Amino acid sequence: VAPPVIQVTGLVSFVLLLVVVLGQTFREGPVTFHRIQGGIAAYLLLGLIWAEAFGLVEMLRPGAFSGPADVTRGPRDWVYLSFITLTTVGYGDFVPVHPAARSLAILEAVTGPLYVAILLARRVSLAVAPGASRHPPAGPR
Repeated sequence: VAPPVIQVTGLVSFVLLLVVVLGQTFREGPVTFHRIQGGIAAYLLLGLIWAEAFGLVEMLRPGAFSGPADVTRGPRDWVYLSFITLTTVGYGDFVPVHPAARSLAILEAVTGPLYVAILLARRVSLAVAPGASRHPPAGPR
């Protein structure tokens, strides 16, 4: 089990990588295959970020989650918990019991659908009317 400082460093590294990927994915320009790949990569990074956060909460507050998680097996259980929460599947084998764990689970459950909606809205707006957001619509003449 990694010490908390290493866990926090991993979390910060994933967040910085997410910022870079999202910056490239949501910038102005045409919709390309690479941008779609960036959107997928960002979604997967979100899952890994939440997994790191869950692991950190459990490390700082042992027993924050009820279920079959074994912190000695590494991040595998936290990645599983993260993605079932991000996708809002929630099988129920893990239950956040500490208030911090519950708060993180709620935030992640809201983040998943919002990310998909925002990503699709941004991609569609760039594909349908490229450059339209830069110029106001012309009024009647």
